[in-house]
Amino acid sequence: MVPLILLFACGPEATGLARCDAMKASTEREECRYAEIVKLGTGPELTAALAGYDPATRDLLLVRVVMNQPDQSAVLCAQVTTEFGRQRCEQIQGRPHLRGGP
Repeated sequence: MVPLILLFACGPEATGLARCDAMKASTEREECRYAEIVKLGTGPELTAALAGYDPATRDLLLVRVVMNQPDQSAVLCAQVTTEFGRQRCEQIQGRPHLRGGP
C-alpha cells in the first residue's frame, strides 16, 4: 500500500518544455528549452509552445533557432516582437550567404 501512495504522491514526471521550465539553473533551463523547440520545427506547434512565454524569452528562443537555421528566418522572424529580436533577425537576414540564397 505504501509504494502506491508514494507513486501517486510523486505524480507524473514533467516532459518537454514543462521539464525545462522546472529547472532552477537558468543556463540549463534555456539550453533545455532550445533543444525542445528545435524538435518542433517552424509550424503551429512551435507557435503554440512559445505562446505562454514572455516576449523576451520567446524571442531569444526564436533568434537562437534562426541563427542555427537561417533558411527559416523569414518564417521565424515574423514572430519576433522585441527590439532585440528584430535587430538580430535583421542582422541574420542581411547575410544572405547564410540562407544559401542571393
